[in-house]
Amino acid sequence: MYVQMKHSIIINLFTLLYFKSIYLYVNEVLSLGSAALLTAVGRAAD
Repeated sequence: MYVQMKHSIIINLFTLLYFKSIYLYVNEVLSLGSAALLTAVGRAAD
């Protein structure tokens, strides 16, 4: 029982880390994308 609990805690930690890295990656891509979009729009406006 104890070992199983420990195991699920480790799995939960890995799942959290996994989702956090995905979230950070998506966040990064979105901010880069919007920045690129803004510069493109700015250049088009010029």
